[in-house]
Amino acid sequence: MVNKKSNVIKYIIISILLIILIIVLYLNIDRKKESIKEDDNNETLVSCDKEVSLSVGEKYLLENDSWESSDSSVAIINNGSIEALSEGDTTIKIKKDQKVYCYKVHVEKIKVTSISFNSESIVVKEGESLKLDLNILPSNATDYLITWSSSDENVAMVSENGQIMAKKEGSTIITVKVEDLSSMITVNVIPNFTLDKTNLSLSIDSIDELKVKGISENDSAKVLWNSSDSSIASVDKLGRIIAKNPGTVTITANFNNQTASCVITVKDEKKEVRSYTLNGYTWNNHKYQYWLYKPNNVTSNKYPLVVFLGGNYTVRAYVYNINKYGLPKYISEGKDYPFYMISPYCPHDMDYCGHTGIANFHNNNLHAFVMDLIKYMIDNYNIDPDRIILAGDETGGSGAYFIASTYKNNFSCIVTTDGAGAAYSENNKSYVEPKNLLNIPIWVFQAKNNNPDMYNGIDPNKVGVDRYKINMDYTEKLKNAGCNLKVNVIDGAMYKDTGSIFQKQEVIDWMILNKKR
Repeated sequence: MVNKKSNVIKYIIISILLIILIIVLYLNIDRKKESIKEDDNNETLVSCDKEVSLSVGEKYLLENDSWESSDSSVAIINNGSIEALSEGDTTIKIKKDQKVYCYKVHVEKIKVTSISFNSESIVVKEGESLKLDLNILPSNATDYLITWSSSDENVAMVSENGQIMAKKEGSTIITVKVEDLSSMITVNVIPNFTLDKTNLSLSIDSIDELKVKGISENDSAKVLWNSSDSSIASVDKLGRIIAKNPGTVTITANFNNQTASCVITVKDEKKEVRSYTLNGYTWNNHKYQYWLYKPNNVTSNKYPLVVFLGGNYTVRAYVYNINKYGLPKYISEGKDYPFYMISPYCPHDMDYCGHTGIANFHNNNLHAFVMDLIKYMIDNYNIDPDRIILAGDETGGSGAYFIASTYKNNFSCIVTTDGAGAAYSENNKSYVEPKNLLNIPIWVFQAKNNNPDMYNGIDPNKVGVDRYKINMDYTEKLKNAGCNLKVNVIDGAMYKDTGSIFQKQEVIDWMILNKKR
């Protein structure tokens, strides 16, 4: 029994010793792997205690080039240097005198520190494709993932490499993310070069306007407009159309070899025939008279209204004198115009611009009468309130300055013929400050004749009047003040001849195409 127990103890002791021996042998073998391992050629690895940490792309110079890498995807030997290729760990070994020496190499990737675009927003046309330029710092950053997204893919989509495809007009925000960094850019999609209308139906004498899309506001002024038949409908340099006669016409806009067009159909919708009548009007217990012109073939369209103020030739004269000069002359002779016209006849105790006589529109009561008459016209006829035109001849032209100055922002433009005289001097009680006329287009027509000017046949040497100098002096004041001004000097004409400008289509078109600002 004792012997049996003794054998068990011996067996246990022997087992423990065997376990200890196995552990010692294992530790010894592991240690040899590091310091005394033999390779296939019985070469011994002496040591591997040198460690090198590199970033991707960096190099580390070695003593000679007889080295090799255990993982060439992480680092390689290139011209005697360790060249880091990608994140990871590898061992670089050299064989010398039947011994092997090595470096433990650890390679880290270069992290992205910032991302940005060159601008906060860009403009892209419908259907256009564009690759976004993304600035990534540092430029040698490695192993990073980029993701792109669009806030509205109906407007524009973005691919995985930052390529934009513009789909329809609108705005979307493109976001790019690189690891924990992000940046955004707004993409504004605009239409291609087109017109806001491709088909338009107008009545005779009506006016409309075409707008270009797909270019900047500054470039809009560079668009060249053309009508295939200006006798049916004309177009000016701003795309404003005047329908003239029944028919079909194509309006074309051209810009940088791009073309867009609109087909205009002009219909003959006759509703009234022209009329030119003398009418009475009572205002503030005063009775006034005025001439009213209604254009031929009036339709449901809104028409411009021309307020024509007669000149000094109406002083102490009867009401029909108005029809001897300027616009009323040609209307009374039967010429048709695409607007309504009123021409007030002033009582003898009033005048337009500070003189005695009926030509003076400086009188405040007379101003109010004219404005009330304009309101009456707007309320009772197809008048476009944004196209109220002041026109005047001689002192009536001066009256146009006075009324426009008194009632700012009520008129679309001013046309005067020899009409600055009454506004000639700061010392005159009726002087009109040019700064009060800054926001309204003005076209001045001035006669220049070598013969002395006359008031109703009176020699100006007796009254001391130099009409040309007075009018041009005031015109210069308007110019210096920065007014929106056009000036035509008509050589060889007497002042009463300048009214013929109302026969020129260029002048009529300018008048009716201007709108109140």
